[in-house]
Amino acid sequence: VFCGYGEPTCAFDMLKRVAAEVKRRYNLPVRVNTNGQAKLIAGPGVAKKMKGLVDVVSVSLNASTAEKYQNLCRSIFGEQGFYALLDFAKELKAEGIKVVFSVVDTIGAEEIEACRKVAESVGAEFRERTYIE
Repeated sequence: VFCGYGEPTCAFDMLKRVAAEVKRRYNLPVRVNTNGQAKLIAGPGVAKKMKGLVDVVSVSLNASTAEKYQNLCRSIFGEQGFYALLDFAKELKAEGIKVVFSVVDTIGAEEIEACRKVAESVGAEFRERTYIE
């Protein structure tokens, strides 16, 4: 799993090298947890470059609209960050890579349902995570 403090696609070349080695040596599934803005961070064609290296991409959706997303996440790309993550999900699906959008249950039932619909609109699975204090 490529995850942690920071966005894994900021070091996309390293991610690809390590994922390729994990596949070659161990034939293990590879997941990337991301903010979904890979196209804006690492450039176009990211989904194609992940094919065969990454099995699942988990995107922290966090909000159901570009405005809400920007207010919460403060993407350096502005509201375009939200639209880019939707496009990225579609491209991943087209490459046969599983996509999961997730939210934390603290955003309220109505917003969770709106996020579920966003996930469905791009063919992503949906996961509601429980906030643990």
